[in-house]
Amino acid sequence: MNGLLPLGLSILLTTLAQLSLRAALVRLPAMATWLSTPSALFDAAGLLLALGILCYGLSLLAWLAALARLPLGRAYAALGLSYVFVHLGAAWLPGAAESFTPWKTLGVALVVAGVALVGGPRASAAPTLRNTL
Repeated sequence: MNGLLPLGLSILLTTLAQLSLRAALVRLPAMATWLSTPSALFDAAGLLLALGILCYGLSLLAWLAALARLPLGRAYAALGLSYVFVHLGAAWLPGAAESFTPWKTLGVALVVAGVALVGGPRASAAPTLRNTL
């Protein structure tokens, strides 16, 4: 398996984690009350919170698999795409109160350009990675 599949999976899971956590936190009561009303953590919002945490854990495993196969600089730059996907997803997430503005759109475009520049073809060959994962 090449490193692009786990990298893409890590980006997807990171995006899902962020969106799930945000969706949960706009529905849950204030964190200070969680100990006094733990039942709130067992409704749909609590499940979204658990889903976000699970997605983060799975994203970490996918990230480790990607790092074992890809140069760190390229993999980390590509992980920046999760910012783009979170921004796009949050704009449609109910209750998130996110919006598109020209400045935010420019920022997203700059992230995409940066990923393309860092992850694009290089003049010199990268050293071969050796890992036991």
